[in-house]
Amino acid sequence: MRITAALQCAVLCPSPTAFVAEHGRFQITGSVQGLAAGSGLSILAVGPTGVTTRTPVAVAADGRFEWSGPVAGSGSHTFYVTTNRSSVGSATGGSVGGGAATGALVAHVAPLAVSVTSGLAPRSYTLANPVATGRISAGVAGRMVWTEALLQGRWTRISTATTGAGGAYSIPLAWGAGKLNAVSYRVGYTGANHPRTVYGPQIRLTRFPELRATVRAAKASDVPLSYRAGCPVGPAQLTRIDLNYVGFDGNQHRGFLIVRSTRAAKFIDVFTKALNSRFPMRVMQDPSAYGNDDYRSMAADNTYAFSCRRVTGNPLSMSPHSYGQSIDVNTVENPYRQPNGVWVPANGRAYVNRSWVRPGMLVPGGTVPKAFAANGFRWLTGFDWQHFQL
Repeated sequence: MRITAALQCAVLCPSPTAFVAEHGRFQITGSVQGLAAGSGLSILAVGPTGVTTRTPVAVAADGRFEWSGPVAGSGSHTFYVTTNRSSVGSATGGSVGGGAATGALVAHVAPLAVSVTSGLAPRSYTLANPVATGRISAGVAGRMVWTEALLQGRWTRISTATTGAGGAYSIPLAWGAGKLNAVSYRVGYTGANHPRTVYGPQIRLTRFPELRATVRAAKASDVPLSYRAGCPVGPAQLTRIDLNYVGFDGNQHRGFLIVRSTRAAKFIDVFTKALNSRFPMRVMQDPSAYGNDDYRSMAADNTYAFSCRRVTGNPLSMSPHSYGQSIDVNTVENPYRQPNGVWVPANGRAYVNRSWVRPGMLVPGGTVPKAFAANGFRWLTGFDWQHFQL
């Protein structure tokens, strides 16, 4: 009697000869000659822990047989195909009592693992989502991986991706954009045969503030209501600066200023220092968003520079904002006293008392007032706490 058999990996395997824990199935195919009527075959399996199992195998009329079972834990798995009357040693096959067995069919199973190969820098621009790349050790496509972030002491799933050729993946670290903190991430993956999850190495990522100022010539569409024909300066003399700032929520946001082109560098210097000091601001946009109404803009706590209009509370004079060389900062936390003695905006009157310093207030000796002074701006302290002008 003669038994021949071959061992391969089938279904979700890196290749027929590569075995990875919890992926694919062991597959033994072969044939037997001279099998007596009424006899049968068995698969004798010896696992990495030494546990032996015997499983009967059906044999077709032409003597062919096939068996499969899930790839389990890592280590060496040894199989023998035997007649039901056979036993084998730990290393070689043989025959006992007239039975027969194949030699050892050995599968070396690699452990399931997730690698991260992106080489991410430990610091990342906060408004971007850095991407982790790597592969799962099973090396198969179409499998789901995910990222988790360590939030308040718990790992929380934040994004998923599907592996491509060779088990490669590319997945963004999508939680935390805008936040200015350090967060640990990891990539997870669950094996195909058993509900066991493995994780790649932790990635510690610190998101940091950066102005990322972009400068371009202003367009009429940038100042749809804050400019009109006859104003002292128009779009051709103005520049749009898109830049980042820290909000009262502690996160980084993006806004823009419309300023006199010849003064753009001064504004960039000031707001770089404001960002680095984490000085908070509520919103930063052209007052056209508020109908170019200064009262509405102030009530919204808007920080802005250019606005072609009259002085608030004094309709006989053009505002310095009409020239793109002055700016109002945090208009609620830094209110303005009109010539009639009324402080505006109404929701900023709680900040008239300057001895009680709260976030967003401009105070003598503070980083932002000092930065404006260093660039030649004058601060209208005492009655217009929000206003700086050249």
